[in-house]
Amino acid sequence: MVRLAEHEKGVEAFEDNHNPDMHLIQASSSQVGGDIERETPLWSGAPEEDSFGLFQLWPDPEVEEERRIKTDVDVIAIHGLGGHPMATWKSGERLWLRDFLPKDLRTARIFTFGYNSGSAFTNSKSRIRDFATQLLEKLVQLQRRTKIENRKTIFVCHSLGGIVLKQAIIMANERGRYSTVGKNIAGVVFLGTPHRGSDIAFWGKTLGKFANFAVFGGIRTDLLNSLAPKSTELADICSQFVERAVPLNIFTIYERIKMKGLPDLVVDETSAVLHLPNETPIPMEADHRGLCRYLTSSSENYIVVRDCITELFDLVVDKVSESVSGLTGQQLRFMQRLALLSAGDLLRPLQHAWGRTSEWLLQHDEFRSWRDLHGRRKALWLQGPPGSGKTVLAKQVVTFLQHERYQEESDSLIRKTIYFFFDDKDPKRRTNESLIASILFQLLVDSRTSFVARYMDCDAVNAQHHLESNLLWECFASVIHRSRGILFFLVIDALDEMEREKSQIRQDVLNQLVHIAANDLSGHLRILITDRQMRPYQFEKAISSEEIDVDNQATRKGIEDFITVKVRSKLEANHLSKERAERIEKELVEISEGNFLRATLTWLQFDRNLKDWSPSAVRKELGALHILPPGLDAFYFEILNSIPTSLRSEARKAFSVIMVAIEPLSIRQLAFLSTLPESDANDAARVFYSPDDFMEFFKKYCAHIVKLDDDGIVSFTHQTVKELLSSKSDSSEMGSILSQFQMPSSDAHNFMLKQCLGVLKLEANHNHDGLSQYMALRKSQKRVPDTVFLVHLDDVGTTPCLRYAVYHWMSHYQDATNDSQVDNKVISFLKKRS
Repeated sequence: MVRLAEHEKGVEAFEDNHNPDMHLIQASSSQVGGDIERETPLWSGAPEEDSFGLFQLWPDPEVEEERRIKTDVDVIAIHGLGGHPMATWKSGERLWLRDFLPKDLRTARIFTFGYNSGSAFTNSKSRIRDFATQLLEKLVQLQRRTKIENRKTIFVCHSLGGIVLKQAIIMANERGRYSTVGKNIAGVVFLGTPHRGSDIAFWGKTLGKFANFAVFGGIRTDLLNSLAPKSTELADICSQFVERAVPLNIFTIYERIKMKGLPDLVVDETSAVLHLPNETPIPMEADHRGLCRYLTSSSENYIVVRDCITELFDLVVDKVSESVSGLTGQQLRFMQRLALLSAGDLLRPLQHAWGRTSEWLLQHDEFRSWRDLHGRRKALWLQGPPGSGKTVLAKQVVTFLQHERYQEESDSLIRKTIYFFFDDKDPKRRTNESLIASILFQLLVDSRTSFVARYMDCDAVNAQHHLESNLLWECFASVIHRSRGILFFLVIDALDEMEREKSQIRQDVLNQLVHIAANDLSGHLRILITDRQMRPYQFEKAISSEEIDVDNQATRKGIEDFITVKVRSKLEANHLSKERAERIEKELVEISEGNFLRATLTWLQFDRNLKDWSPSAVRKELGALHILPPGLDAFYFEILNSIPTSLRSEARKAFSVIMVAIEPLSIRQLAFLSTLPESDANDAARVFYSPDDFMEFFKKYCAHIVKLDDDGIVSFTHQTVKELLSSKSDSSEMGSILSQFQMPSSDAHNFMLKQCLGVLKLEANHNHDGLSQYMALRKSQKRVPDTVFLVHLDDVGTTPCLRYAVYHWMSHYQDATNDSQVDNKVISFLKKRS
């Protein structure tokens, strides 16, 4: 079959961010602030005091690994009138300061500052000078707390936030208490800051009087007057700021698109541009609100702002990098390109060890030899079946080594732990490139080991675009060969989940590790790998290694303790005798077959189905568990078999979407893609899905095979679930039930392709010809302007999945079942849009 030419990537797309209550925000409230996207009018309710202050977004202070990341420059965002320290910078669920910028500037510490900017409609007496004082005090406190006084700062200011910053700079030059803060300000990116006032903001004064008359009583006209063209306060700030702005590098970005329902721009070019010699004015195809909100990291508007911040960052870093971090600007940029995942992102989603079940490994003689500086073991290979607890053990090893570092590290020896946890369910955690990029990044981002950058004299450092894995492995080999005074611990979990369909890549990685370890004559690289398979022959012969079978007596003892604690927790409430509890525990342990995952599912199944703890009820449930075949499939069968027949078709589609999704999906996206009719769908107003219904469905029937994380992302609880649902069962009774939920991977891609095309067709019919404009521009080989996809997202998008469909439909097509009907469907769609 002739496949279509690959669809060009990097297309800017958009996602529906519609909220049915958004109509409450009238055009009049947008006229006042131009910075608000709320479900209630601007002037309703009291100010949110917990949104005032300085909030650190990166590195996350709650994550130990991120706390140790070395940063060189601070980036601080200040919202505008009526804004919010988080919501102002968000589009949909994406807060670009937290979700996008850290990937481009890993060594920047990123904050957002919140203040009572909506006080024009409250009884607060705050003025611009008060806001500036609050900002300066927070920065002084930060310096005192971190004991760092010479860190350069870059500000990103939207609307009124720019005036607050200018007032703060003026005050920093006047008062000795704030002088250090003022000297540290290196650059500013102004986003629609009304330096000379604005007619629309002036009109907001009248709106404020009306709103106050209707709601409160006691209008705050002084703050709104600060935005009037003839305001004395604003004039004073502007004139005093000019001479103090000379040492700063300034980017001024101003809007070119009117807010919906307004006759004029909120802040036009005349009002926005300072006309200073050290200022770079940049027009942006966005409205006043869109200046500071970006849905994707490939958004043209985000790229403009990111490049401005990066240029300011580079100007600062190039001056201080050698004295502060030892890294050149080029090396820092190389490090930023490596930042596919932070170390915290790798550890955060993993389960903790239950009780003391991991201690057997930490006390194992071979492990002690491996971690000891003079030990004979250079590599450990932890082998065990699915669900035996290998990943939990690997996480425990990492935690132990990190804690041990603080106790045993000396001035002459650095103990550096590097780790990577493969996950076939996560596209960012399943490739060779992700592995080696993460290894190098963890070395460079740690101030103790960043000096190894001098040994990375390979072509990868100088590469401008794609980072080739072979070049990155050369960098790592050079570091290991030439470094002194560092004991490297490299922990790689679930190597068997790395690009499973490409066995040669796994072999290549093993060859790289064997080569590096074999040439490590000083013996300061230690490798620990977990895998379902046994240790390969070449790994065994080339390195002083030892294999440890996780399926052992210590693991079984841990399972016994787990079951015992679970049963004893029910003992008193259900009037169980100790002897009876012991009999139940013995049978549950026997059913668990020495497998932690099976033990967990055994207990969950037993506890869920047991209506009472009478002897007859307990015997019935234990008997049902005893007749289950060995392995995990039987437990998954019991869970799946509980799903009503009427819901199994939709469940199968939902499982298939999770199985082959190229990026993590929210419950809202999953519900839409699973239930969008495969036939022609022309009624955009029709509700095809209900995220709440899906949430309830998963909680009720699939809680042990599908999980929903804190960010609303859906995934399988374990890799074995994906393996079962993508396989083909036999003709047995259990197999016939499982087959109702199973779908081969190629068929699942086929289904996802059809759903993506359905999304594109639906959007093309109902988003003001946005996709038609895109196809015409693609045909003419012009660059797609940001306005096609990012302007007025709430009004244009009709589904939550457009961005996914535009980016990934071709990938699903490439992996779908060879089917001429599918080819014809794709060709037909493209012809209609060309």
